[in-house]
Amino acid sequence: MTGTSSVTGGAARAGYDATAILSRPGAVLFADGPRGAPDPCARLTERGRTQGYWRGRLPVRHRDSTVFDCGFRTFSVTGSGGPSVVMVLASRSDELDRVKSNLAFLDALFETCPIGLVMLDQDLRYVHLNQALADMDGLPIEAHLGRRMDEIMVMSDDGEYQRMLRGVALGGAPVVGTLVACVRRGIRTVTRCGR
Repeated sequence: MTGTSSVTGGAARAGYDATAILSRPGAVLFADGPRGAPDPCARLTERGRTQGYWRGRLPVRHRDSTVFDCGFRTFSVTGSGGPSVVMVLASRSDELDRVKSNLAFLDALFETCPIGLVMLDQDLRYVHLNQALADMDGLPIEAHLGRRMDEIMVMSDDGEYQRMLRGVALGGAPVVGTLVACVRRGIRTVTRCGR
C-alpha cells in the first residue's frame, strides 16, 4: 500500500469491490481526519514501513459514507532481492473486540476446567490443551503442541476415533457421547476415555 489501496479485505469490509478500488488512492478507505492532519493511509503505511510492525485503530469510510472504527495490523515484508511492501490486515473493531472476548473466555475455560480439554487442527495436531489433559497424558503441555494425537495416544478402535475427529474438522456435525479407550504410548493401562 503505497498511496494506492492494495488491501482487498479492507476494501471489502468497507463495502467496495476490490477490483474496482485497487487502483484508487488508499485514502478513499479512510474517514476524513481533522484539517491539516496527515493522510491516514499514508500514516498507516509509513508506520508499517518504519516500525516493521504496527497496530492501531482508525476510522474507515464505508462506501455508503458511514464511518466505523477499524483495527489495523501492519507488517513490513521484504521479498528476496525485491522491494519491501507493507501488508495491512484490517478488522472491524466491534468484530475484533468480540473475538478478543471469546478468546478470553476460552482461555479462562481452559485454565479452570477440571476435565481434559483440547483443540486440534485439521491434521489432528495439538494446538491448545489444558493442564488437566496434560496431567492425564503424563506430559507437559509444551510436549503436546504441534504433535499429532497418534504420537501421544494409542486408540483401541483401529482409527475410528481419528476418522470421526477428521470428519468434524472438515465441517461435520459435532459428536457427543462417544467413548473411546485411549492408552498413553509406552504405558499398558488405559489412562482416559475421550469424548
